[in-house]
Amino acid sequence: MKNLTLLVVSAAMANLSLAQSPEPAAPTATGSKLKPEQAASVLKQLQELEKTILAQRGSNLGGIIQKIRSAASSDAAALALVAECDSLVNVERKEGDRDDKEAAERRKDQQKNAQQNTDQDDVERNGDPLLALRLCLEYLALSLEAQEVKELSDMAGKLTSFHQSLVSSGAKLRGRSGDVVLRPVGNGGGGGGGGRRQGGQQPSESIGLVIQAFQLENYLKREGWPLVPGDILEHYEKIIFTKDRASSPDKLAEHWDAAIAAESAFRKARMFEGEYALWFQTAVPDLRWDRAADLAEHGTNSITGLAEMLNIIKANPNHPNSPKWVAELRARVEKDQGTAPSAPAP
Repeated sequence: MKNLTLLVVSAAMANLSLAQSPEPAAPTATGSKLKPEQAASVLKQLQELEKTILAQRGSNLGGIIQKIRSAASSDAAALALVAECDSLVNVERKEGDRDDKEAAERRKDQQKNAQQNTDQDDVERNGDPLLALRLCLEYLALSLEAQEVKELSDMAGKLTSFHQSLVSSGAKLRGRSGDVVLRPVGNGGGGGGGGRRQGGQQPSESIGLVIQAFQLENYLKREGWPLVPGDILEHYEKIIFTKDRASSPDKLAEHWDAAIAAESAFRKARMFEGEYALWFQTAVPDLRWDRAADLAEHGTNSITGLAEMLNIIKANPNHPNSPKWVAELRARVEKDQGTAPSAPAP
């Protein structure tokens, strides 16, 4: 009887052990792949989904671009958009109350303070912050549009039109207002993010709010697109010169002339006379040197570029970069002739 009892207990323990042990893992399939008809079905579905996604993306982004562009058309429209975005970012998403009267009054006061700050600013010294805001909104719309084009060079015409707006507005973009258009509109730039400031949200520091409100961060990552509204030379370098060097070298000199002229006109309009004179004396010879070197490297006639480089050195012997220019031109000529590099003058 004792042996029978031990046998029953042992069997029970064995059954319990089996019940508690984990089931063996299912064998992993190796080397398996979709059948041709399955792959074809998946690819066809992806193609249809891609069409739908791109169509929806284009429609949604197009509406946002239009809204931002409309806001850039007037001071009142720009302030209204900023107030709307401030409400969305700092009230609805954080406080969760669309009918919060206190928050509504706060936004109303912010708009009033922003307008008063504009009226009281010394435009001669600090420019027009609302104009700077509108230009940044206009460039934000351009930047979003650039995300959808096949080739960034397709944006060249719209960029040069924007440059005309910059130049014509230059006299009102001095001081702090000029600083705003020289900050990137992406990554919290264009005047900063959506944090509150004592005394009301400043209109020239509100592009970040718009980006946050419409969740545009991922639409501002197109490689090769410049994000600083007021950097005319960067626009030319990244968009226009790049295309010229690759496929239109005959247009390179003309576009360099246009770039230097636009940059000079913009700076002359927004800088004080003494500042501009100093910039012109130092920076313009540098820009002309860059132009000549670019023509020597990528233009239709390298000899023309080399001759211009030599003339720039002759015309600017006292320029801080003249020794570097001499060394660069010497190296180019010796490389062209296949001769050993010569030692610089002591």
